[in-house]
Amino acid sequence: MENSLAGLMMAAGTVVTCIIISLGFFLAREGKGLALEASNQMQEARIAISEQGELRYDRVYLTGTQVIAAIKKYETDHTVTVTTAKQTMQFPIRSMEQVYDPGSVFYIQPDGRFWSTVVRNGSGIITGFQFVQK
Repeated sequence: MENSLAGLMMAAGTVVTCIIISLGFFLAREGKGLALEASNQMQEARIAISEQGELRYDRVYLTGTQVIAAIKKYETDHTVTVTTAKQTMQFPIRSMEQVYDPGSVFYIQPDGRFWSTVVRNGSGIITGFQFVQK
């Protein structure tokens, strides 16, 4: 009888050990999912913070002076497209002085009204700005 009791105790110990190990694997898997979700949320927050300055140009009306300031600020990092009554132009250009010359095709009227939008690529990364005179 003592042998059978010892065998039952050993079997119960084995079952409890298996349950504890299974529970550990389950918690590890759940923890991995939670960590991945937290990492994704942190990445989205980082992108939102880094794009904060650029998003102020998304779907708003700007003056020509504000458009020129945006061109100066972003022309080296992003594609900037400006559509005026005369033409559509893409920046950078050779000389920014041309945007101030009323005789130039690159002239941007300082008190003009422009509709601004942010341009994104297929991955959702900001690649440029588009300003259309209204």
